[in-house]
Amino acid sequence: MTCLIKIRSLRENMSANEKKLADFVLENTGLIRDYSSQQLASAVGISQSSVVKFSQKLGYRGYPDLKMAIYESLSHEVTSTTNTAAGGASLRQKNAEELLFGLKQEAIETTVALNSKEKFDQAAGALRRAERVQVFGAGLSGLAARSLAYHLMLTGKAVVNEAEVLVQLAQADGLGKGGVFVVISETGEDSDAVALTQRAKSAGATVIAICRCGTSPVSLLSDIVLEALVDRGQTNLSSLLLAAAQQHLVDILVSRFN
Repeated sequence: MTCLIKIRSLRENMSANEKKLADFVLENTGLIRDYSSQQLASAVGISQSSVVKFSQKLGYRGYPDLKMAIYESLSHEVTSTTNTAAGGASLRQKNAEELLFGLKQEAIETTVALNSKEKFDQAAGALRRAERVQVFGAGLSGLAARSLAYHLMLTGKAVVNEAEVLVQLAQADGLGKGGVFVVISETGEDSDAVALTQRAKSAGATVIAICRCGTSPVSLLSDIVLEALVDRGQTNLSSLLLAAAQQHLVDILVSRFN
Protein backbone atom coordinates (compact mmCIF):
# COMPACT_ATOMS: atom_id res chain seq x y z
CA MET A 1 0.00 0.00 0.00
CA THR A 2 1.46 3.35 -1.04
CA CYS A 3 1.58 6.32 1.31
CA LEU A 4 -1.20 8.29 -0.38
CA ILE A 5 -3.49 5.24 -0.52
CA LYS A 6 -2.76 4.63 3.18
CA ILE A 7 -3.74 8.21 4.04
CA ARG A 8 -6.97 7.93 2.06
CA SER A 9 -7.87 4.59 3.64
CA LEU A 10 -7.17 5.68 7.23
CA ARG A 11 -8.69 9.16 6.98
CA GLU A 12 -12.16 8.27 8.33
CA ASN A 13 -10.68 6.96 11.59
CA MET A 14 -8.42 9.96 12.16
CA SER A 15 -8.83 12.74 14.71
CA ALA A 16 -9.96 16.21 13.60
CA ASN A 17 -6.39 17.53 13.36
CA GLU A 18 -5.20 14.41 11.55
CA LYS A 19 -8.00 14.80 9.02
CA LYS A 20 -6.92 18.40 8.41
CA LEU A 21 -3.40 17.18 7.74
CA ALA A 22 -4.56 14.30 5.56
CA ASP A 23 -6.76 16.58 3.46
CA PHE A 24 -4.00 19.14 3.02
CA VAL A 25 -1.50 16.47 1.92
CA LEU A 26 -3.94 14.84 -0.49
CA GLU A 27 -5.00 18.16 -2.01
CA ASN A 28 -1.52 19.69 -2.17
CA THR A 29 0.74 16.68 -2.69
CA GLY A 30 3.08 18.42 -5.10
CA LEU A 31 3.69 21.26 -2.64
CA ILE A 32 4.86 19.09 0.27
CA ARG A 33 8.48 19.18 -0.95
CA ASP A 34 8.60 22.91 -0.09
CA TYR A 35 7.27 22.52 3.46
CA SER A 36 9.22 21.86 6.62
CA SER A 37 7.25 20.25 9.45
CA GLN A 38 6.80 23.68 11.05
CA GLN A 39 5.60 25.26 7.78
CA LEU A 40 3.16 22.40 7.21
CA ALA A 41 1.86 22.78 10.76
CA SER A 42 1.34 26.51 10.24
CA ALA A 43 -0.42 25.97 6.91
CA VAL A 44 -2.86 23.51 8.45
CA GLY A 45 -3.24 25.39 11.74
CA ILE A 46 -1.93 22.74 14.13
CA SER A 47 1.22 22.16 16.20
CA GLN A 48 4.51 20.88 14.81
CA SER A 49 4.36 17.90 17.16
CA SER A 50 1.04 16.93 15.57
CA VAL A 51 2.80 16.67 12.20
CA VAL A 52 5.44 14.37 13.70
CA LYS A 53 2.80 12.22 15.42
CA PHE A 54 0.81 12.04 12.19
CA SER A 55 3.91 10.76 10.36
CA GLN A 56 4.56 8.16 13.05
CA LYS A 57 0.94 7.03 13.07
CA LEU A 58 1.29 6.25 9.37
CA GLY A 59 4.31 4.06 10.17
CA TYR A 60 7.20 6.46 9.44
CA ARG A 61 9.98 7.50 11.77
CA GLY A 62 9.34 11.16 11.22
CA TYR A 63 8.32 13.87 8.78
CA PRO A 64 11.35 13.51 6.41
CA ASP A 65 10.45 9.84 5.91
CA LEU A 66 6.85 10.80 5.19
CA LYS A 67 7.99 13.28 2.51
CA MET A 68 10.07 10.60 0.80
CA ALA A 69 7.18 8.13 0.96
CA ILE A 70 4.88 10.72 -0.64
CA TYR A 71 7.35 11.03 -3.53
CA GLU A 72 7.40 7.26 -3.99
CA SER A 73 3.63 7.17 -3.89
CA LEU A 74 3.44 9.85 -6.57
CA SER A 75 5.88 7.92 -8.74
CA HIS A 76 3.82 4.75 -8.33
CA GLU A 77 0.64 6.52 -9.36
CA VAL A 78 2.36 7.95 -12.43
CA THR A 79 3.60 4.57 -13.63
CA SER A 80 0.59 2.41 -12.69
CA THR A 81 -2.34 4.70 -13.49
CA THR A 82 -4.80 3.67 -16.18
CA ASN A 83 -5.86 7.26 -16.71
CA THR A 84 -4.79 8.07 -20.26
CA ALA A 85 -5.50 11.78 -20.06
CA ALA A 86 -2.17 13.27 -21.08
CA GLY A 87 -2.65 16.44 -19.05
CA GLY A 88 -3.32 14.55 -15.80
CA ALA A 89 -0.41 12.15 -16.23
CA SER A 90 1.92 14.99 -17.11
CA LEU A 91 0.94 16.91 -13.97
CA ARG A 92 1.52 13.92 -11.67
CA GLN A 93 4.90 13.29 -13.26
CA LYS A 94 5.84 16.93 -12.76
CA ASN A 95 4.80 16.78 -9.09
CA ALA A 96 6.90 13.67 -8.49
CA GLU A 97 9.93 15.21 -10.16
CA GLU A 98 9.55 18.44 -8.18
CA LEU A 99 9.27 16.55 -4.90
CA LEU A 100 12.40 14.51 -5.68
CA PHE A 101 14.25 17.73 -6.49
CA GLY A 102 13.13 19.19 -3.18
CA LEU A 103 14.25 16.13 -1.23
CA LYS A 104 17.67 16.19 -2.91
CA GLN A 105 18.04 19.90 -2.21
CA GLU A 106 17.12 19.34 1.43
CA ALA A 107 19.64 16.48 1.78
CA ILE A 108 22.41 18.56 0.19
CA GLU A 109 21.72 21.67 2.26
CA THR A 110 21.63 19.67 5.50
CA THR A 111 24.86 17.89 4.59
CA VAL A 112 26.73 21.08 3.75
CA ALA A 113 25.61 22.68 7.03
CA LEU A 114 26.85 19.64 8.94
CA ASN A 115 30.45 20.02 7.73
CA SER A 116 32.54 23.01 8.75
CA LYS A 117 34.59 25.16 6.39
CA GLU A 118 37.68 23.95 8.23
CA LYS A 119 36.89 20.34 7.34
CA PHE A 120 36.64 21.16 3.66
CA ASP A 121 39.85 23.18 3.83
CA GLN A 122 41.69 20.30 5.55
CA ALA A 123 40.50 17.75 3.01
CA ALA A 124 41.25 19.95 0.00
CA GLY A 125 44.65 20.84 1.44
CA ALA A 126 45.55 17.20 1.98
CA LEU A 127 44.62 16.38 -1.62
CA ARG A 128 46.57 19.35 -2.91
CA ARG A 129 49.73 18.27 -1.05
CA ALA A 130 49.40 14.56 -1.82
CA GLU A 131 52.11 12.89 -3.87
CA ARG A 132 49.60 10.20 -4.78
CA VAL A 133 45.87 9.74 -4.25
CA GLN A 134 43.87 6.53 -4.07
CA VAL A 135 40.07 6.68 -4.26
CA PHE A 136 37.61 3.92 -3.40
CA GLY A 137 33.83 3.95 -3.45
CA ALA A 138 31.53 1.15 -2.30
CA GLY A 139 28.21 0.53 -4.06
CA LEU A 140 26.43 3.68 -5.24
CA SER A 141 29.26 5.68 -3.71
CA GLY A 142 31.46 4.36 -6.52
CA LEU A 143 29.95 6.99 -8.81
CA ALA A 144 31.16 9.83 -6.60
CA ALA A 145 34.55 8.09 -6.25
CA ARG A 146 35.02 7.92 -10.02
CA SER A 147 34.00 11.56 -10.36
CA LEU A 148 36.59 12.65 -7.78
CA ALA A 149 39.32 10.51 -9.34
CA TYR A 150 38.60 11.88 -12.81
CA HIS A 151 38.75 15.52 -11.72
CA LEU A 152 41.97 14.96 -9.77
CA MET A 153 43.53 13.30 -12.83
CA LEU A 154 42.69 16.40 -14.85
CA THR A 155 44.87 18.44 -12.50
CA GLY A 156 47.84 16.14 -13.11
CA LYS A 157 47.59 14.19 -9.85
CA ALA A 158 48.72 10.57 -9.76
CA VAL A 159 45.42 8.83 -8.95
CA VAL A 160 44.44 5.19 -8.40
CA ASN A 161 40.77 4.25 -8.78
CA GLU A 162 40.63 0.54 -9.53
CA ALA A 163 37.39 -1.43 -9.54
CA GLU A 164 39.09 -4.60 -8.32
CA VAL A 165 39.43 -4.64 -4.53
CA LEU A 166 42.52 -6.89 -4.54
CA VAL A 167 44.32 -4.37 -6.75
CA GLN A 168 43.21 -1.57 -4.44
CA LEU A 169 44.60 -3.46 -1.43
CA ALA A 170 47.99 -3.87 -3.11
CA GLN A 171 48.05 -0.19 -4.08
CA ALA A 172 47.11 0.90 -0.56
CA ASP A 173 50.18 -0.84 0.86
CA GLY A 174 52.40 1.46 -1.18
CA LEU A 175 50.73 4.80 -0.46
CA GLY A 176 53.14 5.85 2.29
CA LYS A 177 53.13 9.09 4.30
CA GLY A 178 52.93 11.26 1.20
CA GLY A 179 49.78 9.56 -0.01
CA VAL A 180 46.08 10.24 0.58
CA PHE A 181 43.38 7.57 0.61
CA VAL A 182 39.81 8.74 -0.01
CA VAL A 183 37.08 6.27 0.93
CA ILE A 184 33.45 6.99 0.02
CA SER A 185 30.98 4.64 1.67
CA GLU A 186 27.24 4.74 2.28
CA THR A 187 27.37 3.21 5.76
CA GLY A 188 31.06 3.31 6.68
CA GLU A 189 30.71 -0.35 7.56
CA ASP A 190 31.25 -2.06 4.19
CA SER A 191 33.88 -4.80 4.65
CA ASP A 192 35.94 -3.78 1.60
CA ALA A 193 35.92 -0.12 2.62
CA VAL A 194 37.02 -1.01 6.16
CA ALA A 195 39.80 -3.34 4.96
CA LEU A 196 41.17 -0.77 2.50
CA THR A 197 41.03 2.02 5.06
CA GLN A 198 42.97 -0.12 7.53
CA ARG A 199 45.64 -0.92 4.92
CA ALA A 200 46.04 2.72 3.87
CA LYS A 201 46.22 3.83 7.49
CA SER A 202 48.85 1.18 8.26
CA ALA A 203 50.89 2.38 5.28
CA GLY A 204 51.02 5.88 6.81
CA ALA A 205 48.64 7.59 4.38
CA THR A 206 46.23 10.38 5.30
CA VAL A 207 42.68 9.02 5.15
CA ILE A 208 39.70 11.13 4.08
CA ALA A 209 36.27 9.53 4.53
CA ILE A 210 32.99 10.62 2.97
CA CYS A 211 30.22 8.61 4.59
CA ARG A 212 26.86 8.73 6.34
CA CYS A 213 26.69 10.83 9.49
CA GLY A 214 27.49 8.89 12.65
CA THR A 215 30.23 6.71 14.12
CA SER A 216 31.38 3.81 11.95
CA PRO A 217 34.52 1.67 11.53
CA VAL A 218 35.62 3.80 8.56
CA SER A 219 35.05 7.13 10.31
CA LEU A 220 36.97 5.99 13.39
CA LEU A 221 39.98 5.06 11.23
CA SER A 222 39.97 8.29 9.22
CA ASP A 223 41.90 11.52 9.74
CA ILE A 224 39.29 13.74 8.09
CA VAL A 225 35.60 12.83 7.90
CA LEU A 226 33.02 14.59 5.72
CA GLU A 227 29.54 13.44 6.72
CA ALA A 228 26.37 13.19 4.66
CA LEU A 229 23.14 13.47 6.62
CA VAL A 230 20.12 11.64 5.20
CA ASP A 231 17.38 10.15 7.38
CA ARG A 232 17.40 6.33 7.49
CA GLY A 233 13.88 5.66 6.31
CA GLN A 234 11.83 2.70 5.19
CA THR A 235 12.05 3.98 1.63
CA ASN A 236 14.57 3.08 -1.06
CA LEU A 237 15.03 6.80 -1.76
CA SER A 238 17.40 7.05 1.20
CA SER A 239 20.34 5.62 -0.78
CA LEU A 240 19.58 7.84 -3.77
CA LEU A 241 19.52 10.98 -1.63
CA LEU A 242 22.71 9.95 0.17
CA ALA A 243 24.47 9.46 -3.17
CA ALA A 244 23.40 12.96 -4.22
CA ALA A 245 24.70 14.43 -0.96
CA GLN A 246 28.04 12.60 -1.27
CA GLN A 247 28.44 13.77 -4.86
CA HIS A 248 27.91 17.34 -3.71
CA LEU A 249 30.64 16.94 -1.09
CA VAL A 250 32.95 15.70 -3.85
CA ASP A 251 32.01 18.71 -6.00
CA ILE A 252 32.92 21.07 -3.15
CA LEU A 253 36.30 19.35 -2.73
CA VAL A 254 36.99 19.63 -6.46
CA SER A 255 36.07 23.34 -6.47
CA ARG A 256 38.33 24.04 -3.49
CA PHE A 257 41.15 21.96 -4.94
CA ASN A 258 41.16 24.04 -8.12
